[in-house]
Amino acid sequence: MSHGTGDASLPGGCAVSRARNLAASVDHQLRNLARKNSRPIADVRIRYVLERFLYRLSLSQYRDEYVLKGAFVLQALAEPSFRQTRDIDLHGKLHAESQEVQGHIQAILEQDTSDAPDGLQFVQDSVRMRHFRLGYRLGLEALLGSSRYTVRVDIAYDDRAVPPPVMQAFPSLLDLPGPTLLCYRPETSIAEKFHVMVDLGDLNSRMKDYYDIWYMSRLLPVSGHDLTEALKAVFAHRNTPLPSGLPVGLSDAFAVRKQSFWETFRNRLHGERGPKEFVCLTRRLQSLLMPLLYALESGLAVQDQWDASRGHWDSSHPMHPSPTEKV
Repeated sequence: MSHGTGDASLPGGCAVSRARNLAASVDHQLRNLARKNSRPIADVRIRYVLERFLYRLSLSQYRDEYVLKGAFVLQALAEPSFRQTRDIDLHGKLHAESQEVQGHIQAILEQDTSDAPDGLQFVQDSVRMRHFRLGYRLGLEALLGSSRYTVRVDIAYDDRAVPPPVMQAFPSLLDLPGPTLLCYRPETSIAEKFHVMVDLGDLNSRMKDYYDIWYMSRLLPVSGHDLTEALKAVFAHRNTPLPSGLPVGLSDAFAVRKQSFWETFRNRLHGERGPKEFVCLTRRLQSLLMPLLYALESGLAVQDQWDASRGHWDSSHPMHPSPTEKV
């Protein structure tokens, strides 16, 4: 069985010995990294496995057919403070049938990584795939020594990335080349997560979406123009009208009702946990999103830049203030 590790040319016994030694060395380095950053070793290991799968994708002929989105993008850029994820979310640029996707994944796992051996063996006959509403959900297994890890990959085809994706180079956890892939812009991710908040309303319990937007609002530069374009594109594509007022999912009353959900989610986090009071988080999201919604409703062009350190828009044009609400 080929695992794409680049050791196939070594004599049998020597190859097994070297593979074991390399896996042991890699795991030792991951343990040291976990201790240094005060992270659970299980989280660091799965982060490494996801990274090396994406590195193989970046080597393959299919690297430009998929756009990386979701929590891994932020986790890789903000390590070690961002929340742990165990999934890879990809946007497929062109819809493909299941057998074609299966072929893509097999080709990705077969990539020659002998120039940058990472100790991992991706088990090719472990790939399992099923349909879900927007595309395909895949599971596959990887070995690091005698330890086995499951990689989950969601590939969605339903969305259109606005603004256009950018090529992003990711750092590696260890002294290895990292993946370079097309990635969602922060504005696209914010717009998609905000749509979920509007769509689900009071039924929403997806605290990770709130956390992710809050985290981006504290860390990343956000273009007012690009975010308004992303909001228009996402809501139009999903046949949802843009809210004309404060959505239920950003209201203080909603935040009070969902405080226990937030506490449960927050207590599972390592690194940056966010504010204790959920209402503090939702008010920051109000400051980020509501001025743009008012500008869109009024037909104003937005050229402002979000000041992440101060939590408001640097505005050269007047915009309506965010609404205030009593708890």
